[in-house]
Parts: sequence; structure tokens; C-alpha cells
Amino acid sequence: MLLAEDGGHFENPARGIAYRISGKTWVNNHAHVLRPKADIDIAYLCRVLENYDVTPFVTGTTRGKLTKGGASEIPIPLPPLPEQRRIAAILDKADALRTKRREALAQLDRLAQSIFVEMFGDPVTNPKGWPMVSLETRFDFKNGINFSAEQKGRGVLTVDVANMYSDDVYINTKGLYRVDVPVSQDRLLSVGDLLFVRSSVKPEGVAWPALFAGLAGCGNTQQPSPRPSGVMRYQRSTSTT
Repeated sequence: MLLAEDGGHFENPARGIAYRISGKTWVNNHAHVLRPKADIDIAYLCRVLENYDVTPFVTGTTRGKLTKGGASEIPIPLPPLPEQRRIAAILDKADALRTKRREALAQLDRLAQSIFVEMFGDPVTNPKGWPMVSLETRFDFKNGINFSAEQKGRGVLTVDVANMYSDDVYINTKGLYRVDVPVSQDRLLSVGDLLFVRSSVKPEGVAWPALFAGLAGCGNTQQPSPRPSGVMRYQRSTSTT
């Protein structure tokens, strides 16, 4: 099993920091190789660590690094071996179901795109001759806030790139974290704001759009701020109709 050492998604553990591998593999010096002992199931260990928040064990300011010493201090629950295998099997089945659901949603997305083109035409070639305007005439562009890893944990709720990818057109507000930085009112999100991914490790993720629908069900009243390193906000301009 591989555990990220540096360059991992330590600030966004939902994206995964641990991976199972098999067969002959060459591993560079940016990952730890974990070989569990007889009382730990490797599938279970990977499930425990793949989305583990290891920030308390990460060092470095500009580029986080999970050293061997830091990784060795990570506590994990250790039920009996049969229970470990049962938990891993359940999570594997859940992953398989999520994969099938994503495939079904992708087909629905392609259907929606087809219906859009049929109704309005290709927005690139504009065969129906609709009037064309630039986004800057209809939206105000705004980046969010900059912060360091040390500022995470309290303060204003923050939308990260990981929150942008969901099963519908809205931002996934689960797993929002807080950062302790001063934020002006114009940096806070409003319901109806449109966000775009500015940068992503995967090319298909760049320019991914999502709408902010508020924090219903999150138990919070303060609206979050988008994170500028990966997200750009488009807010409808008040100077146009």
C-alpha cells in the first residue's frame, strides 16, 4: 500500500492519500510503502488511511510533507481481523455502487447536453444566431481568499475544489472546512453565485462549474468564501439586466 509523503492532497483528504497496488512496482521517493503485519488486512488499512486527515502529522509550509516519523504516529482503529475484512468488503461494494451511479449520471449528462443543443444550438458555432455577449458584461468576477495550512481549523467556511465536483449542478457543502483569515463582505458567497474551477490536477476538471445554493442543512449561518487557488466566482452583475 502507498501513502503520500509529499505532494499529497493533505488539505483535501477526500481526494485520497493512500492507494493499494499489486504486482511489480517501482515507487519514487514521494510515497511511503506500507506492508501490514499479520494482524492487519491491507484492504482495511487502505480504507482507514485513504481519506484520513493527516494534517496534524504534516510538516512544511509551502509544500506539506508527511515524514516517516509523522506517518508512524498516525493512530488507527484495530478491530479483529475478520471484522476488518468485513468492513473493507462493505466499502468495496459501496464503491462499486458509486461507480455505477456515476456512469448512469454521465449518461444523463450527455442526454442533457444533447437536449440543450437541440433546443438552443451549439453555443460555439451558434447556428441559431443568438446575440453573443461576453461574460464580463453580465457577471462580476471575484477570487476568494489565500491562506496557509496553519490557518485551517477555525474561522470562515471555505469552498475548495473538492466541493465543486458533485452529482448535480450544485456545490457539495459536505466537508467544508474553516480558515482563520479576515474576509470582507464582498468575498463571501451569495445564493445563486456561479463558481468555476480555475486549476485542477486533472485537465477535465478545469472550468468545471457549480452553483452555490446556500448552506441549508449545514447548521451554519455564515456564508462561505471560495478558495482562490483553485476556484473563481462569477456573480451576476447588478449593473445589467
